[in-house]
Amino acid sequence: MKNPTIPASPTGASRASAGCCRHWLHRLPARSAGTPIACQTPEGRWRRASFPAWFSFLMLVIQSAAAQAQDYSHVIYNGQATVTRYNGAGGAVRIPDTIAGFPVTRVGDGAFASCSTLTSVAIPDSVTSIGDNAFALCGSLTSISIPSQVTSIGPSAFTHCSGLTGVTFSNSSASIGKNAFNSCHSLTAINLGNRVTGIGGGAFASCVSLPGITIPASVAGIGSNAFASCSSLTDITVEAGNPYFRSEGGVLFDIAMTTLIKCPEAKQGSYTIPGGITNIGDYAFLLCIQMTAITIPDNVTSIGTSAFSGCASLVEVSIPAKVSSIRDKAFHACGSLMGITVAAANPAYCSVEGILFIKSKTALVQYPAGKPGSYSIPEGVIVIEASAFASSRGLVSVTLPESIEGIGSHAFDSCRSLTDITVHPANRVYSSAGGVLFYKDEGGAQLRCFPGGKAGHYRIPQGVTAILQDAFLDCPHVTGLTFPSSLGSIRDDAFGMCASLGSLYFEGDAPDLGDSSEFSNITATVYYMPGTMNWDETYGRRPARLWNPQVRTADASFGMKTDGEGKRFFAFNITGPADSVVLVMTSAGLSPGSWTILAAVTLADPDLDGIGSFHFSDPGASQYPA
Repeated sequence: MKNPTIPASPTGASRASAGCCRHWLHRLPARSAGTPIACQTPEGRWRRASFPAWFSFLMLVIQSAAAQAQDYSHVIYNGQATVTRYNGAGGAVRIPDTIAGFPVTRVGDGAFASCSTLTSVAIPDSVTSIGDNAFALCGSLTSISIPSQVTSIGPSAFTHCSGLTGVTFSNSSASIGKNAFNSCHSLTAINLGNRVTGIGGGAFASCVSLPGITIPASVAGIGSNAFASCSSLTDITVEAGNPYFRSEGGVLFDIAMTTLIKCPEAKQGSYTIPGGITNIGDYAFLLCIQMTAITIPDNVTSIGTSAFSGCASLVEVSIPAKVSSIRDKAFHACGSLMGITVAAANPAYCSVEGILFIKSKTALVQYPAGKPGSYSIPEGVIVIEASAFASSRGLVSVTLPESIEGIGSHAFDSCRSLTDITVHPANRVYSSAGGVLFYKDEGGAQLRCFPGGKAGHYRIPQGVTAILQDAFLDCPHVTGLTFPSSLGSIRDDAFGMCASLGSLYFEGDAPDLGDSSEFSNITATVYYMPGTMNWDETYGRRPARLWNPQVRTADASFGMKTDGEGKRFFAFNITGPADSVVLVMTSAGLSPGSWTILAAVTLADPDLDGIGSFHFSDPGASQYPA
């Protein structure tokens, strides 16, 4: 008998299904060589036939591949398969090179994201693209090899793979997307091969265990902050022949040696920037916390955004005469910085008492963050630039002159010792009350900045209509706030990093929120007055409760007490909205009509924080049971 032809499309099978072979081949049980089995001829008749052992093995392989394909959701487009989601159990995974007969060319966005059981993955050579967040948050993944055909790795493709120790590019000409390997905290080795074309912004940021990296000659672009927060990085090497970049002493420069791009953050001690450098790039020395001295050469003309930000051990900085541009936050959060000096011949900048100003002294650019005590800004200064005083941990108080008209964003953020901001009473734009900074507005005052060193409960004054962005940012000692009935809006991020903030009391209607999750990062409870409007069960993602008077049953004042003469009495504290009138009543039987008023008390507000209190005692009370 002749071997029958296996039908091309048997009844009940679909070529479009992922398991099309499995649907009909599994009907043929595996047998030893020469064992007769039933099969169907093209005419539809069943016959007995013998097949060799290799055919049985082939069927088992096909069955296994088909079962594996079930682990993947996928889409087919233009004859190519994209894995859209992995549904398997994890462990060591090998992505199939075909699904449903189509080549797998792409691992889709988020396909393996948050697969915590994935320990290794083999990506087939057919894959040309790895999507956004494709393997993000795969904490057990330890190594990855990028096949040679991959040309694109999407943003955040492997971000927060905390167990990833090694990455190898098998001569792939890939462009590495933004944040592709961001926060891979265990990553110690990267082999980029010799064909990688680009490294996106933040691609290897926060890889805190990475000691070094070699940039191949093929790389044509490196994005901003590609190696930021790599606290173990001591060396960046560029291979010879790269037409765009070069390195000297482990520091990354452009090929012309005119721009310093990145100094590795684990470098220590002092460093002299090469004499031909004219531009210190954005974030160039960001978080170089062990650098104690950096010499800026005479040819430098510009200093980029956050160029020296976070250089915690830097004590002094000298700005040469040719510098004409200093961008935002250039010396932000340099906690040991005591002074900034400027060459007398510099036409753009000057320094007074170690504080950086523009030449006309109308704008204060940077207050050294290590400078302690109090400071009065000179009259004539019109603008305080963004982040000018931010992270000045020793600054206690600051006085603003009549001339101030503008204050940049984050100007006083994270000043954790600052308890007082005072404004000249004749200032037309700003005012202060109780050490708090306000912006004058035709519709009412707006709270601009609450000093980060102020502690306890604070009552925002009546008449304040808005709380501006970052107004309470990083105020770790404030424990509670009372908001006036005049308040109409709270802007975005007004209360970030207020770790001790426990109670929020509102005297009026619910203010508009710039961000519906404004209070989500604190543990406070929101209280609102009876009769006010627009309140719900939550406000800013915190529970909202009616602000009723409460008997403080948990404090030491509550219960039967004995006075100095041995007489017994019952006492407790009452708290609630200031100036509220509270009736204290008693009843022997708790039945309707049996209640007697003992006292009508007003909740006084001695601390002027909007929270009233009264201590009640009843000498006629007796303990029951005795």
